[in-house]
Amino acid sequence: MAKKRSASRVLTVAAPIVALAGAGAALLRRMRGGAVLPVDDAELAERVREAVSRPEHVPGDAVSVSASAGVVTLDGDIGAPYTQATIDAAVRAAGEVRGVRRVDNRLRLVGGSDAADASVAT
Repeated sequence: MAKKRSASRVLTVAAPIVALAGAGAALLRRMRGGAVLPVDDAELAERVREAVSRPEHVPGDAVSVSASAGVVTLDGDIGAPYTQATIDAAVRAAGEVRGVRRVDNRLRLVGGSDAADASVAT
């Protein structure tokens, strides 16, 4: 009978500890993309690459993405059928990725009717 009680006590104590450990790990994962814990530069660049290459933005193969300490640089030549508005949307999408502190936009619009607008600061 004593062994049964000991096992029961161990389970009673262990269950909340396991639950807290799981909750703590989940919290750390959520916090990692925010200001609390730094995000690895390569991971951040990949997140931004995914965000800017969605169908409504610019083609991913035309954009080079790099990151350093939360500062993301977008570089590349964007041509027709894309417009300056498309580039601006991609820059906004990059800025909305958790962990991004600033976006350095070096995307250039080449050809097309909006090419004159490419020098407008974002």
